[in-house]
Amino acid sequence: MFHPPLLRSGDTIYITAPARAFPIDEVQYAIHTIEKFGFKAIVGNTIGASYHQWSATDSKRAADVQTALNNPEVKALFMARGGYGCVRIIDEVDFSPLQKHPKWMVGFSDVTVFHAHLWSNFRLASLHAPMIINFKENTEESIQSIFHQLTTGVGSLNGAEGLPGYARGPLVGGNLSVLYSLLGSRSFPDLQGVILMLEDLDEYLYHIDRMLFALKRAGVLEGLAGLVIGSFTKMHDNQVPFGYTVREIFLHHFANRGIPLAFGANIGHHTDQRAFIHGADAVLEVDSTGNWQLQWQLT
Repeated sequence: MFHPPLLRSGDTIYITAPARAFPIDEVQYAIHTIEKFGFKAIVGNTIGASYHQWSATDSKRAADVQTALNNPEVKALFMARGGYGCVRIIDEVDFSPLQKHPKWMVGFSDVTVFHAHLWSNFRLASLHAPMIINFKENTEESIQSIFHQLTTGVGSLNGAEGLPGYARGPLVGGNLSVLYSLLGSRSFPDLQGVILMLEDLDEYLYHIDRMLFALKRAGVLEGLAGLVIGSFTKMHDNQVPFGYTVREIFLHHFANRGIPLAFGANIGHHTDQRAFIHGADAVLEVDSTGNWQLQWQLT
């Protein structure tokens, strides 16, 4: 694993919209926030543009990301929002400039495409974190976690519900639906020996179960070191109930695996979510009462 340099005061952050459109009049608050933390902001040309539900055509969105990657002065890319669209451009972007000038890719949800691709192909760390669209509504602690991670390279989460055990490995994951959609592609990460972190939004309970069965039957979950479950927000059920909660679905798939399992991690689609470094060296400890702690750092 290698990682971009930690950010220093005065570094430049590039704001881009690789998926859905983001209004130009909403970006000023994020610029002010970035400057408040001591950094400079460049606004990409996808901000304020629109094409159907996206910020621009696939080629223009890819070009905006490429502009940031090619600029050695840019130290981080902050994604404006998710939705859907990153997978449509991932193969159009040339990531080779990151080998000479690695940069932080920052975002979550649909941006899981970038996190997974960078880890799978380059073993490059990135930041799973709130996006520009979240800056105004998220808690102060949530936004602070972004800049804390980018400037220190260390972090932690804890909770009070889990299955006991100890695991150490790279911290990898993100949105379950997006990871599932990458299965079989060169962007799907190798999960052997990793601590997998998962969250999701707006899914049917039966589909959570179906995605886990697909991943399990594909053999990609066999070597997991540990599993951390974040928020599964706005879950849906059918008129005839599925019969299992999200927690019960995960227990069905993982309770007998002999790996530590942690519930209630503060990541996902809610206003108090915390950032974590995707690819960082992490340790997960769950005691006999279910209390757990997850710690990570760049090495």
